[in-house]
Amino acid sequence: MNRLYRISPARVLILLLWAALLTPWIASASAQDAGDGVGEIDLRVERFGPGNVCRQGEWVGLYVAVDDRGLEQREIVLRLQGRDADGDRPLYDTVVTSNPGTRQAFWLYTRLPFRFDQSDSLGVSVWGAEAARGSDQDGALAYRATRQLAYADVRPSRVLPKTESMIGVLGPWHFGLGAYGIAAQQSSDHPATGHELTRIITGLEHAEIPHRYQGLVQFDALVWGAARREADPLRLSTDQARAIREWVTRGGHLIIVLPTVGQEWLSSGNPLAGLLPSSLPGELREGVDLNELSALLTRDASVTLPTSASVRVFEPDADAPPGSAVRVLDGPGGECLVARRIVGAGAVSVIGIDLSEPALVSEGLPDPDQFWHRVLGRRGVLDPNSIVAKRGANAQRARRSFDADIPNEIAKSGRAYVGVLLGFVVFALYWVIAGPGGFGLLARAKKKQHAWVAFVAAIGVFTAIAWTGATLIRPKRVEAVHLTYLHEVDGQGVQRARTWASVLIPSYGDATISLAEEPDVPASQRMTGLVSPWEPPASDVITQASFPDNRAYRVDARSPDAMRVPTRSTVKQIRADWSGAARWSTIEALRDPGQIGDTLISLGEGRVVYGRLAHALPGDLEDVVILIVSRQRSIPSPGAVIGDIAVSVVTAYRLTSAWGAGEANALSLESVTSREAGLQTSFEIYAERLLKAGKLVTADLGPSRSGSVSDRLTAALLFPQLAPPAYSSNTAGADLAQRSETHGLDLGHWFTQPCVIVIGHLTQTESKELPVPLEVNGRPARAGGGRTVVSWVYPLPDAPPEFRLVDTEPLDEPSAPTNAP
Repeated sequence: MNRLYRISPARVLILLLWAALLTPWIASASAQDAGDGVGEIDLRVERFGPGNVCRQGEWVGLYVAVDDRGLEQREIVLRLQGRDADGDRPLYDTVVTSNPGTRQAFWLYTRLPFRFDQSDSLGVSVWGAEAARGSDQDGALAYRATRQLAYADVRPSRVLPKTESMIGVLGPWHFGLGAYGIAAQQSSDHPATGHELTRIITGLEHAEIPHRYQGLVQFDALVWGAARREADPLRLSTDQARAIREWVTRGGHLIIVLPTVGQEWLSSGNPLAGLLPSSLPGELREGVDLNELSALLTRDASVTLPTSASVRVFEPDADAPPGSAVRVLDGPGGECLVARRIVGAGAVSVIGIDLSEPALVSEGLPDPDQFWHRVLGRRGVLDPNSIVAKRGANAQRARRSFDADIPNEIAKSGRAYVGVLLGFVVFALYWVIAGPGGFGLLARAKKKQHAWVAFVAAIGVFTAIAWTGATLIRPKRVEAVHLTYLHEVDGQGVQRARTWASVLIPSYGDATISLAEEPDVPASQRMTGLVSPWEPPASDVITQASFPDNRAYRVDARSPDAMRVPTRSTVKQIRADWSGAARWSTIEALRDPGQIGDTLISLGEGRVVYGRLAHALPGDLEDVVILIVSRQRSIPSPGAVIGDIAVSVVTAYRLTSAWGAGEANALSLESVTSREAGLQTSFEIYAERLLKAGKLVTADLGPSRSGSVSDRLTAALLFPQLAPPAYSSNTAGADLAQRSETHGLDLGHWFTQPCVIVIGHLTQTESKELPVPLEVNGRPARAGGGRTVVSWVYPLPDAPPEFRLVDTEPLDEPSAPTNAP
């Protein structure tokens, strides 16, 4: 037996020769993998998101500084490695030219997984770059990485939970917004009197504005409030200004607090001048007594405000285009103090009161429920000393999620069930025929000697049946099951959409999933699409099963509108954010014969609305609700108890049948809003109904249904206006509304100005065009089923709220329901 394990000297010599030949190659490969060249470039990540704050499951920008210690300029690849639910590794690359001896800083972007916290890290590296031969790619993908020059493993400073929102503030002050981020208790993840904590990220500087809009997606609003060099709008780069414009157009809310000193915002060189209301510059008034505006700034009647302050008043512009000079808030004398311009799906609001006035800052003013609710479109009591807040601090809340239906809505399981059923049936028949059933028949026919022949024949027949069945049910074309939020503001000429989709790619290898570019739009004006791998909020991409052949794939970090992913004849779940010229004809206001003027919809007496609506969508709209925002409620005196009702007078009308496409099915708003129709209900009642429709969840596990999917998805659009908890002596069981994936999609700011809001659902059950230009390998992907939540807004003439002069004046009462659906 020992001879079996004896190695001859000749074999030893051969092994040594092979080792000598392979050692240099192995060392070279190992050095390259480990980073041969590491140390040639200093690499430092200075920001993990603006203000060093990011949120789970959202896009984030990393501000990366490099210092090349080489002797000459060269092309380098900056790489940020992410991870997806399949175990593959997206590599977000950007190519830049280094400048030896000079510190350079660049932004890299990725979408974080939902299961990401301060103990997790991302890998950032620098590689040598060379042009890829024969490549038809643009941007970073036209280059390939050669050898690693630097590497850093980066952990975030602060990661917010997926259920919290953010407002960024340029400047050191929070302007009273901090009350939105006060938790019920130190360890609570929710406020005492509301649903969602909004973290106020103060101290931002102009240098922290990313150069692409995806770096701003995490913010619901940006408040620009500093009159100092660190936040000078004139110091914005072209890319930064473009990022802000695109973020606003896609639904962001930029709020500018005009300073009394420094006129940077009014300068002709301001790169954001085109976003400002046309009523600027207005008139700067000196010596204004802010106590006359106390009802707008504080709830405390005992607070004394400065008696000589500077306030900028905006002059109405009668010739301004619709939506370019909206009056949001007036003073007691009718002078405009907050003006707004509608920009695409978003808005830019300008505040004429200098909120950085030391007396206001020292008192933590303005109070958000007096002032900011009326600018942001929020509701609820935020006074931490109120009885309601004290009762809510220790309340046990029933969590209700309003976007937990997304995974089920895009699940593509129909063919899987068919395949499993076919396999079960074929195996059962095979077992019976090839086993005891076939043998019994042969025994009855006295031909048991042919058992082996029959067995082999059964194997052949059932193999053919299984192969044929699998071939017939195997998908042969690319399809996407989707859930899409599609939004449009009348007259803005742009649509915004966010899509979650399970894209079935029936092939092995690689495939490019992309959002098609608009061919007629210049590159400088084209808005960047975002395509990223996606996983459900409740999943864990670290511990869940992944494919054993996981691979890396590259994405252009600056323009992540395409990604070439590994395919395994299965589905790839993605999230896509798109904005551009109207792809689907949604809803429009019709002009009646003989109608004069630009206003096609108007408010009449008794809250009757006049006008006609039609849509040209590829199907009927179901579960349609029409909201009429008539005006803001009057501004009460300081100290008056206003409760937790909405700041605007809103009436809801819910259609009882589907709304068909075409002018022949035009909707008469007069008929819908008349009391005789019986469709009217108080928005307070409707908001309470939506809150109850939320899906009950417990720590992301074990969801149970309690309401319709349509109501929950509609509620996500109205999230800031959902009814806050009404605490009584018994605080147990108050509902807690939550969202994880629909931040930035809500219509909150539209509740601060008169408008008509229409929300409906379109369901696709067969292969049709998608509402977004999603492509696979350059060919349009077809919808294999899905739902589109359509929202449309028609702005009405402005109507700023009046000041209530005496405490005995009653508050505006919400309309009483006539036949609440």
